Parts: sequence; structure tokens; C-alpha cells
Amino acid sequence: MDAREAAKALIRRYVERGDSYEHLKGSWLGSWNGDYHAGIGNGGSTTKCQSRNPDSITVSWVDGQEVCCHFSLKELYEEIKAGVEQPRLF
Repeated sequence: MDAREAAKALIRRYVERGDSYEHLKGSWLGSWNGDYHAGIGNGGSTTKCQSRNPDSITVSWVDGQEVCCHFSLKELYEEIKAGVEQPRLF
């Protein structure tokens, strides 16, 4: 898993169930688990890796390695949403 995949993993289930972008932006959602540390706004920030703004997802740790990556919440939200709306063939 890389930092971008971690950022998408943080919000994927919420986008897929229909949560709005505005709801996620205001949620300060974060996850500190065995795979990654990430959060919306300051939710995933550490003292070494500060969030840029409430519209960003900050990833500060992935697979045992410290990182400091910021991704646009809006961009990742739209990317996931576009995938959800495409028909899935089984």
C-alpha cells in the first residue's frame, strides 16, 4: 500500500455508501491502524506532518514507515465516486 492508496482507503466506504463530500470534509475523519495513519484535516496529522487544510487528506505513516503526504479530498472523493457509478460486471 502506498500513501495515495491509504488516503483512498480512509474514505472509500463512506463514498460508496453515499456520504457527501461536504459531510466528509466536516467530519475530521481519521484512522490510526496497523496499515496506515491518515485523516481529513488534522485527523491524520503529527507534529512532523501537519495538515494543509480541511480539504486535504494527510497520510503520516504507511506500512511501518513515516511519510508526509497530502492529497485533495475532493479529487479522491470524485475518483472513488466515478468508480462506484460505473457498472460492475460479475
